Amino acid sequence: MTSIQIEAFSILDHKILSGILADEDPTPAAQALAAATAAKLQRKFERSFLIIGCGAWQALWDELAAVGFDSAHPRQYAPNHKALAQMLRPEILNRFNSAVLVLPPLRSPDYNALLREAVATLPSEFTPIIMELAERTIEQAVAEKRGFRWIQELIAGAIREIRLNDRNRSTPAQATASESFGASASIT
Repeated sequence: MTSIQIEAFSILDHKILSGILADEDPTPAAQALAAATAAKLQRKFERSFLIIGCGAWQALWDELAAVGFDSAHPRQYAPNHKALAQMLRPEILNRFNSAVLVLPPLRSPDYNALLREAVATLPSEFTPIIMELAERTIEQAVAEKRGFRWIQELIAGAIREIRLNDRNRSTPAQATASESFGASASIT
């Protein structure tokens, strides 16, 4: 077992490893202060910190299972504790609550909600550009499970287009960002 694993397990168990706060001063007063400080920090660590573990486990989401006569439309099942146990070492998994909180992949309405929230916070000159880019790329974002990365790409595309439009006022021969956005959207 590596030292990193020992430290990780200690954190998960709310334990401060001995020696971390050791004082190299051998005097009894320094040792007593170090012991009192370690005990105080240990109590605070046990009572004041909530350790939360999370993971995407994308491979579990990508496994599809066909059910019954409707095998043409495979159904996606949420990962469960048993599936996670096959991916994580038991000594880690057993330190967390066995209930699995599932956040399913985003759907088109979720992407539209993200889009509305993002556009509401941006300058108005971004809105028409982002909405046009979004209309052309939302289906691809849903299919590829792009998440918030899609919003970042829309904003980046709008910034590029605004900058290119500013440059095009002096040199009109350049292509716009929205023309090149569709071609680059599948690269990332």
